[in-house]
Amino acid sequence: MSRNKADSIDVGGLSDKDIKMVEEFINILRERSKTGLKRKRYHDSKIVFTTRESDVIGSLTREEIHD
Repeated sequence: MSRNKADSIDVGGLSDKDIKMVEEFINILRERSKTGLKRKRYHDSKIVFTTRESDVIGSLTREEIHD
């Protein structure tokens, strides 16, 4: 990509809200490239799934859940 194209992005047709979102995203990318930040990995964090009330007593297999 030539430098001129890299310095301008066509945001025609986007709402002001969407244009602001693009600006913020670009700023995040610039900051990440300056600081060398990497994506965070969440291997150590516990994933909690939502639950809901049910008549089931005990556990179900994946196949039983999808039947």
